[in-house]
Parts: sequence; C-alpha cells; structure tokens
Amino acid sequence: MSKAVVILGAGASSDFGVPTLQGMFKDKWARQYLKQDSFLAQKLDEIFWAPRGHTLESSDQSVTIEEMLTILRDWENEPNCKECPDPNLFAEFRKRLYVLIMRAVDLPHLVVPA
Repeated sequence: MSKAVVILGAGASSDFGVPTLQGMFKDKWARQYLKQDSFLAQKLDEIFWAPRGHTLESSDQSVTIEEMLTILRDWENEPNCKECPDPNLFAEFRKRLYVLIMRAVDLPHLVVPA
C-alpha cells in the first residue's frame, strides 16, 4: 500500500497535531528517530546546528528541515565548494532527513478530534 506525505506550510498543519517544519526536531517521533539514527543526529549537529550556535534543543531557532534539504542540494550542485561536507554523504543524509519527516508526520499516531 502506498502512502503519501503532505507537508502544509506556515503552520497550517499544526491544528492537526502535525509538526511544523520549524519545530520538526522537537516532535516526539522525530526525537525517537534521532535517538535510533546516530549518523543523522551527528551530521545535523556538525553541519547545521553547532556552526550556528544551536543544538537539538534550540533547533527551532535555526534552519528548518526544508532549508537543510535546499542547502544540501545546493552543495551537491556546487562541485568546487571547499567548505561543503563530503559529497558522498549527500544522498544518504537527504534520505535520512526524509525518513525523519515521515516518522514525524506518520498519521496513525495522531488523534484527530471529532
């Protein structure tokens, strides 16, 4: 059975209990996934949070997951970037970010009021 994930912007999905892009890493399910995926947790800290003075706890004040994916794509398309992470990790990093999004917005854990 195929599943579709739709991310609504500007907080439109927050009324339904779906995490917003800004607060994605504060979501209970996303945090559980980060505990299981040490590679992703480490790379998020090394590449996105620590250089900007943030941690998982202040991640909602840093770049969003959407901005991270854009940055990764831009770096991937910039072959002469000397300050970019190892190009071999882009695909794996992006895949793991998508899995984190799917875990955070997995609808079976949501309780929709009647």
